[in-house]
Amino acid sequence: MAFAFLLGFAFVNFFTVSNSFIQHQTEQRLKGRIMSFFSFVFLGFTPIGNIFAGILVDHLGIKTVLIIYSFLCLLLGTLFLRILPRKLSN
Repeated sequence: MAFAFLLGFAFVNFFTVSNSFIQHQTEQRLKGRIMSFFSFVFLGFTPIGNIFAGILVDHLGIKTVLIIYSFLCLLLGTLFLRILPRKLSN
């Protein structure tokens, strides 16, 4: 329960920070288009990702899928942290 709470808290914070960051970095004339794409990606791909995760769990097992997803989060988070400072300095 504690990890579910922390995960939910982290997701809400990530969504808020990423939304603010995107709006701050986007030109005024493109904000509507960019925010609609942002919403599409976050809300539109969630059901597809859930189906994919369910199929993987059926074939590989929950422990293996959690290890794979954890590794992907670590890898992509590290990549994001390396790219973000370059984007902010431009």
